[in-house]
Amino acid sequence: MITERIRKIRDISADLDQVLKYIPFQKITYVPDPADSIMVRFQKAFESVMDQAGVNHIPGSRIAGNGGEKFYARPAYLVESEIKEMQDYPKRCREEILESINEEMFYILPYNAGHVIEDIPTTLQEGISGITDRITGRLEDPSLNEHQREFLQVSLAEWNAVRRLVKRHIDYYEKLAEETADEAQKQEYLDIAQTLREVPEHPAKSFRQALQSVWFVYYCSQMDDVANHSLGRLDQYLIEYYRRDLENGVLTKEEAREFLYDFWLKYTAGYTVSEKMGRSSWKGVSEYSEDAHDGLYWLVTKIIDDRHVDDGQTVNLSGMDEYGNDATNELSWMMLEAVQDLNSIEPKPVVKFSEKTDPAFREFCFKMLATGNGFPAVAYDRTCIKALKAEPGNHYSEKDVIDNCHIGCIEPAVPGKAYVDPMSAFINLSKVFSVTMNQGSVYGKKIGLALPQAQSWEEFLQAYLRQMDHFIDLYVEGTNQANPFFNHYLFRPITSTLVGGCIDKALPVDEGGAVHWSKSINCCGLATAADSLMAVKQIVFDKKLKTLDEFNDILNRNFEGEEKFRQMLLNRVPRYGNGDAEVDGIVSRIVEEYCAHVYSCRTHNGSYYRPGLYSFYATVRRQGSVTPATADGRRRGEPVSLNIAPGHGSIRSGLTGALKSITGFDHSLAANACPIDVQLSGNTPWQVIGYISDYIEERGGMLLQVTVADRTDLLAAQKEPESYKDLIVRVTGFSARFVALDKETQNEILQRSYWA
Repeated sequence: MITERIRKIRDISADLDQVLKYIPFQKITYVPDPADSIMVRFQKAFESVMDQAGVNHIPGSRIAGNGGEKFYARPAYLVESEIKEMQDYPKRCREEILESINEEMFYILPYNAGHVIEDIPTTLQEGISGITDRITGRLEDPSLNEHQREFLQVSLAEWNAVRRLVKRHIDYYEKLAEETADEAQKQEYLDIAQTLREVPEHPAKSFRQALQSVWFVYYCSQMDDVANHSLGRLDQYLIEYYRRDLENGVLTKEEAREFLYDFWLKYTAGYTVSEKMGRSSWKGVSEYSEDAHDGLYWLVTKIIDDRHVDDGQTVNLSGMDEYGNDATNELSWMMLEAVQDLNSIEPKPVVKFSEKTDPAFREFCFKMLATGNGFPAVAYDRTCIKALKAEPGNHYSEKDVIDNCHIGCIEPAVPGKAYVDPMSAFINLSKVFSVTMNQGSVYGKKIGLALPQAQSWEEFLQAYLRQMDHFIDLYVEGTNQANPFFNHYLFRPITSTLVGGCIDKALPVDEGGAVHWSKSINCCGLATAADSLMAVKQIVFDKKLKTLDEFNDILNRNFEGEEKFRQMLLNRVPRYGNGDAEVDGIVSRIVEEYCAHVYSCRTHNGSYYRPGLYSFYATVRRQGSVTPATADGRRRGEPVSLNIAPGHGSIRSGLTGALKSITGFDHSLAANACPIDVQLSGNTPWQVIGYISDYIEERGGMLLQVTVADRTDLLAAQKEPESYKDLIVRVTGFSARFVALDKETQNEILQRSYWA
């Protein structure tokens, strides 16, 4: 049950007109001075937001701070000559890399905003004063170079701007108190002002102060970066404040719940703007051409749609404590109840299951999933910990790996200490198959290695793996060149100081400042590639029904006049997702080589890359649209397979065969992400979800994402969206209201194979 106060806040936060009534869009003005350095101009642009952004209040809320980067966009700070320098950057690159980007063999995103977990415990324990004291102390080091010193000075200036915004909020609430005749309302305003005098400047002393501190720092840091910072193990960070307040009679459990729900809804207003209005991908600061020869195009996030409805605000719940015991606590339950009671999409919970997890808590998670809201995702600590420990050098402490959380959506990392650049590369494994069939070319254009035609199945498979490694190497070369260049123009100072290691090293997070620093390489179309390889093995080398040239000619003609043959490929050749040992073995070969090769690569500063078997959602359509017909029967331009899921329409042996296939390789090889996506019919009992989860956990799965919805309802929702406004599906690393998604994403979800 929610109180009337919370109900009113929820109704406002979920209604776009009401949101904009209380938090209007505002243009922040700032004219960059070319005489200033680039980083100082960034600082001044951020200060302009802190000093100009409107202070406002949602009726009933007792947590201050509304808005964020969607309401008060940080103004441009680069000058025209710098934009031109970024635009001209590709002139430094080899043409082979540029052609690979244009052919969508991979994407290079040299600066990836968001995707960090702030060091919330340190913020709560030190406050702004503690953080700035450490910055000031670090500035006393005479060995700092000019760049290090400037980073610290700019960070300090930005924190001082945050202090000014806090002061403006205090003044605002004191003025509201003066103007109201209602004594109860007056006291509420004064209590908010008093809370802001304590936090985030000083360490939090109460549950209310802790919630206010977490939100206000997040609220400000997203305007330094974007609204895509995950919250880590929030139930663990806040539990001591909650228990102490209850023990000392400061709050009742019901009052604490109301504060938590108030805090939870702070993340809803920005999401409402995205859901109702769409949110275009970052398009730089100028017009660009959709060609890799234009450096501004590199900065476009190509793996999301313009109507993107995910803010990436993941929160991890439960898991283990530092002694290996079950860490499920009162707030673990209450935060899941907040999602259920508020029908909220953000923050998005991921529960961490271990062998010690409270069975009742597991059951509650399964019952939530059975209701069809797509939450929570389930992460299996045993495999996540194994994956982190397998990374080169095994540089994590035991507490680090136990604390593993999810950055952005589903990518494991150490909260408050790690930078992993989790949304990069997306090697097009399906198109690598086309390149292999054409001995290094696609549509007559050479884009891969010119290899001789294979004379045996093993030679063909080895040729595929060599081409795959070649494109990984090209990506690494391209991104290693691009990162240092673009880091000269793009920053997030305050965000960096909220990640452990950056103040000590006096380096921004993107430049290597984090305690644990690495980059990631993801891929797309695994099942499409494996099924295509299986078709070549059977049709060309085992049964000798076609030669490679004959098969390739059919694919290059997009199966024109060959529908009977295409149907044979679709229905008679073994496919991944049915427990077939032969095709599942091909998947294992790809995964093992892919992950090993990624781990063998090094970043521009000597760190390592983490492999991810993760495609995200728009990638399967975008890369599919430029991929020729493949030997699995897929026509040219159709979507390729998602994450590690079987190809669309591939499942013939039910969910049991599918689960056997997708757990048939070692998920811990892919430290950046290895999600399992399961779609179930709307009447699925929660016990079935529990059985699926237990099976995946026992077989070494890393992450489970579940959609429970009737396919007929999804089809009906496309025709009558107003009648299905609350129908929620799991898109990939996030859930969304089905009717808020673009038609192409809706259709891709409808084509997924797991409907059971």
